[in-house]
Amino acid sequence: MDVDARVRTDPAGALLSLHDVEVRYPGATEASAQDISFDVRSGRTLGLVGESGSGKSTIGRAVLGLVPISAGSMSYRGEDISHRDQRVSRRLSAHLQVVFQDPYSSLNPNRTIEQTLVEPLLVHSALGSREMRDAAAEMLAEVGLDEAALGRYPAHFSGGQRQRIAIARALIVGPELVICDEAVSALDLSVQAQVLNLLKRLQADRDVTYLFISHDLDVVRFMAHEMVVLRRGEIVEHGAAEQLISAPKHPYTRRLLASAPVPDIERQHRRREAARSFAED
Repeated sequence: MDVDARVRTDPAGALLSLHDVEVRYPGATEASAQDISFDVRSGRTLGLVGESGSGKSTIGRAVLGLVPISAGSMSYRGEDISHRDQRVSRRLSAHLQVVFQDPYSSLNPNRTIEQTLVEPLLVHSALGSREMRDAAAEMLAEVGLDEAALGRYPAHFSGGQRQRIAIARALIVGPELVICDEAVSALDLSVQAQVLNLLKRLQADRDVTYLFISHDLDVVRFMAHEMVVLRRGEIVEHGAAEQLISAPKHPYTRRLLASAPVPDIERQHRRREAARSFAED
């Protein structure tokens, strides 16, 4: 591991902290993620970036408690959540939510939008049925959809609209931390921009924290305050997003930058030439 990759923020001010976390799936000869250490500060966005198989989604699933960790520790607001039981997981779900990649499979096609949005409130609130409907309508308005959507089914909406509904479902209980796992990668570029701007606005309005997982460096650059670059399950670089992208230190980060599509052909050529020179160093 690169020395710079292990520099961490002040854990006392962190919402979420991972320290030397390892995830090893049963029967696997190698860990899917190992020696993972970083902090996510409240009201900020930390981006996890890397190619397919880099371990970024595995880390997100570990934070959510969907896969167990085999070594290391995780804490949320100072509470150890490394090996949480069902009671702790249920309590945490009010504070920790997720927006998945596929807006088509993440919503139950047999439930109306109202049923989808109200479901978390049934678990985490004491609201009456009318109050829950009002809360669902208000949340839809926050993500740019009309109250009339409540009575409709997911099949009636486009991919971008479905992802707005998924975001509404994640935020309706007022979580502190939302994991966005490739949340815009299945969307057209123009729709991606709309959803990313929506996520930024909601962060400013609600002071929500994001752990933003993506293979797209440009998307992470737009969203994240800090960035963690992963390769084959290990952190190779970690730092302020803008600084890391403008002056990457690790050859893998440089290769990611050089391979990222950009509209300016001349700029893309310069990136490739730079990557070639880095490889020769």
